[in-house]
Amino acid sequence: MFHKPALLIKDPELIKQILVKDFNSFVNHVGGSDDHDPIGRDNLFLSKDGLWRNLRKKLTPFFTSGKMKSMFPFLDKIGDNLLDHMEQMSFGENWVEMHVKEKLSLFTTDAIASVAFGVDANCLNNSESEFAYISKKMFDFTFWRGLELTAIFLLPEITKFFNLKMFTKEGTEFMAKTIMHVMNEREKSKVRRNDLIDILIEMKNNDEQPLEIETLISQAAVFFLAGYETSSGAATFALYEIAKCQDIQNRLRVELREALLKNQGELTYDIVMNDTPYLHQVFLEVLRIYPTTPILDRECSNPNGYSLEPYSDFVIPYKMPILIPIYGIQRDEKYFEDPLKFDPERFSPDNIHKISTFTNLPFGTGNRSCIGERFGLMQSKTAIIKILMNYRVEMADGTPQEIRLARNALTVQSEVKIVLRFVKDELVK
Repeated sequence: MFHKPALLIKDPELIKQILVKDFNSFVNHVGGSDDHDPIGRDNLFLSKDGLWRNLRKKLTPFFTSGKMKSMFPFLDKIGDNLLDHMEQMSFGENWVEMHVKEKLSLFTTDAIASVAFGVDANCLNNSESEFAYISKKMFDFTFWRGLELTAIFLLPEITKFFNLKMFTKEGTEFMAKTIMHVMNEREKSKVRRNDLIDILIEMKNNDEQPLEIETLISQAAVFFLAGYETSSGAATFALYEIAKCQDIQNRLRVELREALLKNQGELTYDIVMNDTPYLHQVFLEVLRIYPTTPILDRECSNPNGYSLEPYSDFVIPYKMPILIPIYGIQRDEKYFEDPLKFDPERFSPDNIHKISTFTNLPFGTGNRSCIGERFGLMQSKTAIIKILMNYRVEMADGTPQEIRLARNALTVQSEVKIVLRFVKDELVK
């Protein structure tokens, strides 16, 4: 870290102790903000101790499989909008080339706005819409945004002094305005949609532990921010890898065609999440090679420190940052043979038992693992399935043969645009 020592943990057994066995000594993430920035301070990802436990308990019902299933029809509709957009881009040809991350970011923006907030963002049809603009600005890594986000996650002590915030001023105002409007309209209409807004309304009206409106807004804002970037990135890398390896793509399309034919050609939640196991293997391998965040972090929250015995006589001091380099671990030949090779068979039923939970951590693990894992996978898989139902994916002229990662990005991203060719080839006619 910039101003104090941090401990880098690579041993799987120590990782297990910190993330699972002795979680209560490592409850918090390192970053955060201060009173000047309640959205950066009080969101589920960066909130601390009792507030985090309260938020996690209240938000968990939103991410159950039952809730995901009820949301799927909205996501399915956004997937159809993506296909309509690709059709419009083709200008009557039987193929289209597109900057994949850019288009999938519009898809995930529309999806989260619809599924979580009950809002029609319409970004696929209008890439200049306010939702699309704000989303892009949140991840534009200008010098100032880089400084703000670096401080939030690595040097939180200076955020108040320099008035550094997790979201841009525009982003904060837009999120507050949008979420307050939707919550007010929902309360007036008494209509329930079983989405994030309904849960936030329940949290606001809780007689025992009502939460401040800024805290509620921060949950929606961070959910939007996290879901927008992680799902579009994972789906982009998945399409890139299956374009490079047509054998993998052929197997995926056979699996998907069989699942669709059993259901009269209709895509369902079960097909996306349960009935396409090879697709799940592909995504697990994508997230192994391209984990969204390269490092997991924790902070020692035990005032008495934490002893590393019998591994070492070192005692981790209170508040010391702990860093777990999952990008490096998941590409380490000690744990994965030929680690840079894209091989979904690593996660087949015959092989998955060889992989330790603590050497493959794209969503973290333990009590503070990613609460949105199921939703993120549903979002990314739906986009991939919609495309593969209608197109074969190929490398285009100029598509990089190897991915070089951007050095000035908050998440794992390609340094150059990934442009792929999509050729019309319907699975079920």
